[in-house]
Amino acid sequence: MSGQGSNSKQAEFCLQDRKHVVYQDLIALLTLASQVQQDRLTAHEARARERAQKLKEQASLLTKLTRAVSKLAARINLWEDMMRPWVGAKPSR
Repeated sequence: MSGQGSNSKQAEFCLQDRKHVVYQDLIALLTLASQVQQDRLTAHEARARERAQKLKEQASLLTKLTRAVSKLAARINLWEDMMRPWVGAKPSR
């Protein structure tokens, strides 16, 4: 009978060892998945910062271009106004 009791204890220890290994594997898997997700998040954040910087640069360029177009439009209007007496055209405004 003592042989059966010892076999039962051995089986219980073996089962606990297996559970321990399974839990260790599960923890390792979850740790790896967490690291992969963190790396992906870091990459997404870096791309978002790059895009935000590009948008800022484009907004600045758009502002400069808008000012340049306004200045050119004003110059064209000035030239048109100056030329009307010689061309005989009526003002468009």
